[in-house]
Amino acid sequence: MDCYEIRRVLAAYCEGLLTPEQSREVDRHLAGCRGCAFRSRQYTQLRSALRQLPVLRPPAQLLISLRILASKERVRHLAPAGVPAWLASWMTRTRLWADAIMKPLALPAAGGLASALVLFALLAPGLAVQAPSGAADVPITLFTNATFLGMGPFGYTADDIVLDVTVDSRGSLIDYSSPAGHRAWLNDPVVRRSVENALLFAVISPGTAFGQPVAGKVRITLRRSSIDVRG
Repeated sequence: MDCYEIRRVLAAYCEGLLTPEQSREVDRHLAGCRGCAFRSRQYTQLRSALRQLPVLRPPAQLLISLRILASKERVRHLAPAGVPAWLASWMTRTRLWADAIMKPLALPAAGGLASALVLFALLAPGLAVQAPSGAADVPITLFTNATFLGMGPFGYTADDIVLDVTVDSRGSLIDYSSPAGHRAWLNDPVVRRSVENALLFAVISPGTAFGQPVAGKVRITLRRSSIDVRG
């Protein structure tokens, strides 16, 4: 073997990839050729230096990105051409995008809506504003005022008496008062006793808030011959 042939197989010789017969021919040539022997030593030193270098591992994210890229290229290469195929591919990508976006948001959104409904149900009864006594309000389904239903027999000889009667959620009398300008009768114990006796027979329906009975107030005017009510 001449120098040209030796240099072609010198790398394989240094790696130990030649057959025993080829290796012996290279050994005989290197023993008599300084140039080829020098090249052989360079190959050996370079091989040893490369083996001593630390092994570098690519980042895991790079491997994942390369695999995704290779997968996309393979799918693009194997996908049939034409408008129907492009449309089907677009619909698939859109569905995957929608799943990736909506699924993480579906549970928090549903939980937030349910929490808002529960909170509203708990706070709504306390948000009802009771109209002041004497307001001519039209009852609605959310809130109704207390209603005067009737009163038993009573008798007194005083002038007109205006009362603001307060009842609890069962319609039971809690308290009564008289607005300013109508309190002169409070100083007369006889009239006061007759009024309180009359109130014992009063039948008053409590107000409602969201269908539940609540405490309320109704204004009653007692006259000698009649009773006027302003709820």
